[in-house]
Amino acid sequence: MRTRSLLLLLLIVVFNQPLFSTELIPYFQYQKENLEFLRHLKTEQASFSANDLRSWDKTLEQLSNSSEVGDKLRMTTYLWEAQRDFAALANEFKGEIAGSIDLLSSQIISLFYPEFKSSADNRKYDPFTIALTDIVLSKVRERLLAENKNIRPAELHEYELCWSGKKPYFGERVPSFKPWHLRSADEFRAPKLLLADQEYWKKQIVEVHKRMKNVDQRKNEAIFYWANKRGHGSGDWVEIAMKYTDSHAIPIEKLIRFRADFSATLLDAMIATCDSKYAFLVRRPSMMDPSIKTVIDVPNHPSYPSGHSTVSAAAAEVLSVYFPKNDTQWRALAEEAGYSRIWAGIHFPVDHEEGIIMGKKVAKKALKQKT
Repeated sequence: MRTRSLLLLLLIVVFNQPLFSTELIPYFQYQKENLEFLRHLKTEQASFSANDLRSWDKTLEQLSNSSEVGDKLRMTTYLWEAQRDFAALANEFKGEIAGSIDLLSSQIISLFYPEFKSSADNRKYDPFTIALTDIVLSKVRERLLAENKNIRPAELHEYELCWSGKKPYFGERVPSFKPWHLRSADEFRAPKLLLADQEYWKKQIVEVHKRMKNVDQRKNEAIFYWANKRGHGSGDWVEIAMKYTDSHAIPIEKLIRFRADFSATLLDAMIATCDSKYAFLVRRPSMMDPSIKTVIDVPNHPSYPSGHSTVSAAAAEVLSVYFPKNDTQWRALAEEAGYSRIWAGIHFPVDHEEGIIMGKKVAKKALKQKT
């Protein structure tokens, strides 16, 4: 009996061994035996740094400055996931994060901006960097091409009392983006609300009036901060996260892993919330009650659930896992981001409540898959 138990334990250990021995696990699937040749390739470039990563962030930001939030986050996620895979494979086959990240980063950006030219393209790279860039780039290109074939505006099934806006609608293509961790865009779709339930919506409207009436100077400042009206990066969770990592000495392996997990989770949260928005077409508070005078412009997409609440909850969960000492701060910021939209008169309380629930579900799924 003891021998059988030991054999069973051995089988469990063997079959649960990860493909890669390092904690820096790649997103894409690779056949390790097919990459063994990488061990023998010469590499001259030293390990890249946080400054190298941030340099490419700034390059992409300059190019995507006028893009919609969803498109910008999508490009960032492809870049950061590619950088994660490069580092993971380098660490596996060289025992360190060797090689130059520049060639791959330039090539990833070129997938979205074909006219983009970088001085990095003209440099001489060692055989290891060139080979590893080709390996990761092929995975990224394959995924991107498959995704692009399916990207299209959401199909609106309009009915009485539903939301209507002016084309093109904000984020209308986002539900068709391919999620990085979710099974599908509607995996965590919000509960359906009955638009004809007048009593329910009267109570929601009363709550909006009440919360708008109680807006003080602090809450008013939060409204404009989270509406991205307080300078560059205000209300942007990627910028909030990067300011934190820039100001703390974070090991490069942890930083690379965090960036990829963070951006992919935020994008999945955005995909999920846009799916529900265009599935249910709930009107904005001021559309149901014209007496509501919004503090900021009403976004050109449906109300339910709140994108700010969903994405902020997802962001706070990932940040709290990676940087738990500040978990209270992260979650307080997420709540403020969501509430700020109610204070501004552009969301109902239920938009925020269901958004928080959805964001936490998305983050839990994403983090579970990477642990």
